[in-house]
Amino acid sequence: MVAGYDNDGFPLDVVWLDIPYMDKFADFSVDTKAFPNLKEFITDLHDNSRYIVPILDAGISADKSSKYYTEASNKKALIKSSIYPDNGYNGDLISKVWPDRVAFMDWFTEDAYTVWSGGL
Repeated sequence: MVAGYDNDGFPLDVVWLDIPYMDKFADFSVDTKAFPNLKEFITDLHDNSRYIVPILDAGISADKSSKYYTEASNKKALIKSSIYPDNGYNGDLISKVWPDRVAFMDWFTEDAYTVWSGGL
């Protein structure tokens, strides 16, 4: 896509990546089959004074094997459910979005920022 812009003489400053770059649409992951050389691609963009803007979703994957979900839940950095406190997810508010089940950061807790910045 970038080469096409260059070949046609179109200016290009920024490449936006929507959620298909993620592995199973989970924040802080990369689908290495679809984007096997993402790091090199980003380096090449930067070397040519271009930028990349990856999209992140507000909901993080509630897969219990996810280190981000586990850390956020352990630090009580997720919004809690008042309707389903015994939902099998420590009472975390769980919804269904792109990566299936997701939890939402409670930005009123200091640890939410710590967990989120660990994924970047």
